[in-house]
Amino acid sequence: QANNKGVIMGFEERLNASVGTDNLKSEVLKLMPVDFVASLSGASSLGSDIMRSSDYDQSALRRALLLLTRDAINALHIGRGVASRLSVVAINEVLHWQCRRCNGAGEVIAGKVRIECPDCNGYGTHRWSDGERARLARLPTDTWRKWHPKYVRVLEIARVELSYVVGLAKKRMG
Repeated sequence: QANNKGVIMGFEERLNASVGTDNLKSEVLKLMPVDFVASLSGASSLGSDIMRSSDYDQSALRRALLLLTRDAINALHIGRGVASRLSVVAINEVLHWQCRRCNGAGEVIAGKVRIECPDCNGYGTHRWSDGERARLARLPTDTWRKWHPKYVRVLEIARVELSYVVGLAKKRMG
């Protein structure tokens, strides 16, 4: 189940843990639902951090960007600056996939009638333009074609890591 905040599960998980062996005092530690899912998945650090950043965890977002940048440098043999810029765009595209008009529903309300969203043709996904990607990467739009093949590879790395997390979580949670 997903709610409007992007939380995977609709309830809080709590862990009742003993503080120490000589002290039987018990303390309730609040775990975010996304932490619970990511920990169950046994996922990679990158996949877990992308999942956590979808729940507005800024430190997880920073870690995900650093990890994806490192993977991009190793996979594509490009400099840190370009790898970082392409990673920012890829993580944004992975996290903000919903259509801007219908918020991923695939339909909008016109008067009293629901109709197929004209922006996404009912798919619920945002189609990122090369111009949007270039602006987000802070690269000149006319040079984006040069970077596009490398960007596709960085985006693939991010999507594979995130889908691995989601797939394992679904498998383990039934």
